[in-house]
Amino acid sequence: MAFVRFLLMSIFLIDCSFTAINTIDRTDYGRVIVKSLIAKNSDVPIDMPNDILFDLNGDMYISNTGHCNILKLNVKGKMSVFAGKRGVCAYRDGPIKTALFNNVNGLAMDDGGNIYIADSGNRRIRKISKDGQVSAIAGDDKKLVNIHGGWDGPALSALFVAPDRVRIDKQGNLYIIDLGVVRKLLTDGNVVTIAGTYNDYVDENDFFKENITDIAISKNDEIYLSSAKNRVIKIDVAGSPSNLAGESGKYGNVDGEKPKLGLPMRVAVDMHGNSYVSDQNRLKKITKNGFVTSISFNTLLGKKLKSGGVFVVFDRNDVMHLVDVGGDEIYRIERHDLIDFHVFNF
Repeated sequence: MAFVRFLLMSIFLIDCSFTAINTIDRTDYGRVIVKSLIAKNSDVPIDMPNDILFDLNGDMYISNTGHCNILKLNVKGKMSVFAGKRGVCAYRDGPIKTALFNNVNGLAMDDGGNIYIADSGNRRIRKISKDGQVSAIAGDDKKLVNIHGGWDGPALSALFVAPDRVRIDKQGNLYIIDLGVVRKLLTDGNVVTIAGTYNDYVDENDFFKENITDIAISKNDEIYLSSAKNRVIKIDVAGSPSNLAGESGKYGNVDGEKPKLGLPMRVAVDMHGNSYVSDQNRLKKITKNGFVTSISFNTLLGKKLKSGGVFVVFDRNDVMHLVDVGGDEIYRIERHDLIDFHVFNF
């Protein structure tokens, strides 16, 4: 039997049926050594968590897509509704206590503590200011947009189809995944399209003519894009794209030096420049030179997953968190460098 590397996992399990938060320590992928109930919030259930972020204090914010609100889990383990009203999917700006959202998805935070939300149902990018005011900063739901694309231009007249991911760079520019297209909200207040297509079209010689599924930005402002056309693209700080892993339009499940990817849907990057891709039922680690290893989510989490997928988010201290969308659970892994990734070929 192959030696199994020691793995220490501190897992924050948010159990929606009992709305309790448990801390579980595991070794060897499953043997429970510590378990304690640290909070119970029966009025704060989770439904389809599609993104999380962390503030400077270590508090976690959760886009609770199924209930059209945003939750907050503080460092003491207390869960509360941060913004929006449970089950009320609508549009209203103003004070955070009365603001409403519709299909909250991507979250981002700038250095000033302002939060940005990809509000898919309202086809807008919303902002929650540090002082608790909610406002639309891009998009206009009054004008209908079909799947053939949105419009660029001044932010409040630009049109989005279904913005579902938002990230921010060091300069304060926002990057938005809008139904397969990367839109950029510049600090001058204009929206431009920089990559992707709303159509199911791919040109293997053009990095920007394919459906983009997710975006991550490194500490050095390098951009990582996962593509529905079986690859991960990296854009350096000079704006030059390169193929990091996988081959355009060539489906596979092959790790190693010449990897093939299946359907990479989410991507994250750690402080060392390694990227992590959710590719069907496996978490794939891609080094800076494109070498791929992987582990199944079932093995990593010690359970059989429900539908909905799992994705990775790193906090400000480079601690990995796994979000199980279908299971409505969030896990924290203290030492992701100890995960037993290996070369897998199927």
